Amino acid sequence: MKESREHEMHNKTEYDKPDMQDTLELVVSVAKLLDEKQANNILILDISFITPMTDFFVIADTETQIQLDALRAHIEDMLAARRIALRSARAPQTSWALLDYNGFVVHLFLREAREFYGLERIWREGKIITP
Repeated sequence: MKESREHEMHNKTEYDKPDMQDTLELVVSVAKLLDEKQANNILILDISFITPMTDFFVIADTETQIQLDALRAHIEDMLAARRIALRSARAPQTSWALLDYNGFVVHLFLREAREFYGLERIWREGKIITP
């Protein structure tokens, strides 16, 4: 009985990844929001077949810290309204805002930081998704 309960607790954490289709719909809505708010170079990358840590990356960049912080706030607000929990985030006022929603991770960069870190190069085996 105890073993069964531990197994159940292990399989149902607050951080379980959502269904892949639901996740894809959320990712597309994030990309659309970024587009509406004039983010640059928006990319959805399916990495579900490369790593178990997450299914998708949404990557975008902007020119200014003010816009980066505003984009971050818009995403957080939209997903909070849908009751999607933010698992972790990189500190604000940096050149790279990382928002981990478990099934997907949003990476917002200042343009120079995006070029420097090169996530597209690191994850080049990922599949580009067109919304």
